[in-house]
Amino acid sequence: SFVLRRIIFHLSANTVISAAVVYLFHETDFLVPIPLIAHTILGSFLGLLLVFRTNSAYARFWEGRGIWSKTMAKCSQLAINTMIYIHPCAPKSSEKLVELLAAFPDALAYRCLSGSIPLEEHVNKLVNMRNYPLLDGDVGDP
Repeated sequence: SFVLRRIIFHLSANTVISAAVVYLFHETDFLVPIPLIAHTILGSFLGLLLVFRTNSAYARFWEGRGIWSKTMAKCSQLAINTMIYIHPCAPKSSEKLVELLAAFPDALAYRCLSGSIPLEEHVNKLVNMRNYPLLDGDVGDP
């Protein structure tokens, strides 16, 4: 994995150093005096780091959730307005637009997650790139 490739050197170095300390302790009764204050400071630092990372991840999650809620609300609002104002004049076009608006959140999730979730077949048919030649090709990352 990506994380393992990033930390493999540090992990190996720590393993070798730990093995050397254990060997020295068991074979030569070599004792390394480590003050207790070091453990206290290290524990406090790791605790603060963990809290900071958790809080920032939680904030990112809720920011994304808020954006997703706004996207869903806008799609719903556009679909309602389409049925109220456009449907009486152009029923076929308005129904196609409402279908596309209903498929948009699924297609957006598929795009944002780089295709790691399956796209439902009816959504795939609606947003097939061959139906929209101006959008065909590499559109770049969001």
